Amino acid sequence: MKKFVNNMKMLIHYPSFLIIIMFCFSCKNDSKHKVLIEKISTVENGLPSPYFNCYIYLKTDNGKILEANVDSIYEIYKSYYNQKYNNFNSYLISIINGRDLVKEDYINDVKKKGAYLLNVNDVDKDISEMNLDEIERKYLNFEKQAFILVTGNLTATKTRNILYKMFFEGYIISFNDYGGYYFIKKYNDDNFK
Repeated sequence: MKKFVNNMKMLIHYPSFLIIIMFCFSCKNDSKHKVLIEKISTVENGLPSPYFNCYIYLKTDNGKILEANVDSIYEIYKSYYNQKYNNFNSYLISIINGRDLVKEDYINDVKKKGAYLLNVNDVDKDISEMNLDEIERKYLNFEKQAFILVTGNLTATKTRNILYKMFFEGYIISFNDYGGYYFIKKYNDDNFK
């Protein structure tokens, strides 16, 4: 009987324990991107963001991966979410941490309004199951405290999936038009001075 009572006590506390674990994981992701979000959300008065070349990787409402720049996401916010969220910063927090998903219909509507960087790709199961060390060894070149992803032999889907994982782990990503590669660097406050 005593064992049964102890098991029941454990079951009662189990959901509370799960909630605490989930909250801690959520807080970790929030804090990982907090300063980055504060910096890139500086779009004001319709002017382009000073960080327009910082790429963002998000999940869409149909389970795909979106590659976008800050200005494109701001257009989606301005057109569809400015009533729901107090400001662009709170919208970015919500979509980067996965509490809200970007609707593909909205992406397509904003694309029709102009030439915005909005690329949508399917999820690559092989990449999504890899850990960061495997991705670094197999796909990335390390140079001068940053990674380089050369996309010559990769499909767009593989490329965007690799970049999504790196972004989610706290890396900032930019594209070098001249060299034709992605520059991937671990985020720190000095990146946005």
